[in-house]
Amino acid sequence: MKWYQKTKRAYLLDFQMPDDLDQMPIGQPRNLRNIDIPRIVRELKEARVQAIYMHAKDNQGNCYYDTEYGVKHSGIGERDLLKEISSECRKHGMNILFYVQLSRERRGARYWPAMRYDGSPLVFRTEGPLDPDDDAHPVMCHNGGGREYLKNILRELSENYDFDGFWLDNPMAWMTRAVPCYCPTCKAKYREESGRDLPGPEDKKKETPAWKAYLDYRWRLNTLIMQEYYKTIRLANPELTIVHNGANFSYSMGDDFCDGADYVMHEFHYSQGFGHLSFMMRKLDALKPDHNYEVETWRFFNRGHAATPEARMVRAYQIRPVDHLSTEMAMIIANNALIQYYDQIRPEGLLDDLSLEHMGKAFEHVEQCEPYIPAGQKRIDYASILWSKRTESFANHSHKGTHGNGIKGIHFALTERQILNRLITEPELMRGNIGNPKVIVLDNAECISERACEQIRRYVKRGGGLVATYRTSLADRMGNARSNFLLADVFGCDYREPVSFTYSFYKFTEENALSKGIPLNWDMTLWSKLQLKVDPTTGESVGNIVNPMRGMKMGHPPQETTWYPAAVTNRFGKGRVVYLPQEVGHGYWDYGHQHQQKLIENAVRWAAGCAQPVEVSAPETVESVLYEHEGNFYLHLINKTACGSVRAVENVFNYAIPVYNLSVDLNIDVKSAMEQPSGRKLGIVRENGSARLDIPELRIHTIICLETF
Repeated sequence: MKWYQKTKRAYLLDFQMPDDLDQMPIGQPRNLRNIDIPRIVRELKEARVQAIYMHAKDNQGNCYYDTEYGVKHSGIGERDLLKEISSECRKHGMNILFYVQLSRERRGARYWPAMRYDGSPLVFRTEGPLDPDDDAHPVMCHNGGGREYLKNILRELSENYDFDGFWLDNPMAWMTRAVPCYCPTCKAKYREESGRDLPGPEDKKKETPAWKAYLDYRWRLNTLIMQEYYKTIRLANPELTIVHNGANFSYSMGDDFCDGADYVMHEFHYSQGFGHLSFMMRKLDALKPDHNYEVETWRFFNRGHAATPEARMVRAYQIRPVDHLSTEMAMIIANNALIQYYDQIRPEGLLDDLSLEHMGKAFEHVEQCEPYIPAGQKRIDYASILWSKRTESFANHSHKGTHGNGIKGIHFALTERQILNRLITEPELMRGNIGNPKVIVLDNAECISERACEQIRRYVKRGGGLVATYRTSLADRMGNARSNFLLADVFGCDYREPVSFTYSFYKFTEENALSKGIPLNWDMTLWSKLQLKVDPTTGESVGNIVNPMRGMKMGHPPQETTWYPAAVTNRFGKGRVVYLPQEVGHGYWDYGHQHQQKLIENAVRWAAGCAQPVEVSAPETVESVLYEHEGNFYLHLINKTACGSVRAVENVFNYAIPVYNLSVDLNIDVKSAMEQPSGRKLGIVRENGSARLDIPELRIHTIICLETF
């Protein structure tokens, strides 16, 4: 078993220390003057850390070891910090990984800069000189000498040090932001391969065929470069594991970008919200199904995403409360991931005591839960949501954001309604590696391939459920429009044209499976979202699209009820299908209307045609995750109910708010139920052929271990 498959508690010791000789203002005390490696390792061990990630080369371009190819940090003198920390970690039975910065690199960017269209170096956060106290992001190109420089760094580390693996940071700076990179090397290589010049800014803006051809090339190039780094490491030392920060979430990275990594990871910033954390983990799980993955959570009050200057907190040097850290960590382990706690070393070279205290308290609960998170457990999901990277990258510009935001909205709606869900990718779908969901959701999966559509068709024929929305299957893999849905036979309807109004409504006039819990004759708005006109063929029309009143400037009330359906239900083979001609997922993501949430739930439940193995009754702020292992089940319940300061734009909360009187209906044969890590036995209420668990109180996280007959 690999180290990362049995480890839940890791710590990134971030240096990023400017060198006093040429990167710091004159007159400040020397950085790293009192660094004490044995003390650091001992303190981390006492704080329940199992694996330490140590900087080998940081984003200043400084190395912390004896290097032939890089620039060693002058603050450590003759010392080799990597040998020191490796020796100490081995003494304490801890794993050790080496951090190497890939793209955001001040020294490397001097020699191999990524370039803008006008020939200027690509630098983020500032357009001025790279002052020592300016948090500038100079970007190094990976398409020439910079790549060889990095391979030399990776090779010498792999051959000369005792460690467990690499944690490679920030390939995205070049592979996402420098798209295209207009340096001389990139210009020459693209012309040599394609016979064309790099597309210009107008091509990118208008998404011309020249731009899409380049983007397709860039997908392949980015993957090829990462594979070269993997190969360099594995030829030097095949025992090392490799992971890089940043999974292939970007439009410039293909489905195979992470395939060579041992596991996948991404960093999370609290200001993005718990919903984003939950969704991000579904993406990571989708990239390597049923594998462990890693989530980085920060000690900082950091990186505000709001529009006001006061909210733009960039690594505010404070430590978040224990309850907030504990809730994040509970979500991470409940989703079968490794926690990486990220912190910075102090300028003199020691750790922050309060940060260690808060992290240690949060890690205590994680440690107590670990015996009840068995290796090899299989996630049980009722609904699988297709994540189409082709749609995110190649769909027509006006449609592009609807898929990415739409699958978020679908995930949010299902998670809030306690419906077990996960994401799947198109390559996994084509390989048939989708687990055993009762229903698949295609939310505006516009650029879906013929092969993927054929897999969907077979799945539904065999009895699987399908929910599809909006422009699903209306374009090929490069975004070229089709005249009809490629899945029209499955949907039971044909595409006609878009509704004429960007502001329209839809309603249900009769009680049926889709309208359950939605007021009849209520006109549900999509605001600025579009709908499509479709003609039912084998499917049954449900509800109606409603046009808005024109000419009114203070809102657009509903007016004309059309005959076009608000939904189409169909039976295809043994399966059930719901087609919704709206951007319903995108609408829920943007506005959170409860009736759209209910429609998403109703559509999924009807298409599935059966209940879930467990049905949790809890507030929407509780998340449910279910696993099976050796015939027994493990149900995680995570409470995200909390309130921060009413003055905060992006809240950190001090205390979790407990929820009470939860219940779980059991649709599996259960002999006994035990809450862990508390060890409290739960009574099973059996009546009228049904079984139920009652849970009086949930503070942050519990694992309900269900022993079957």
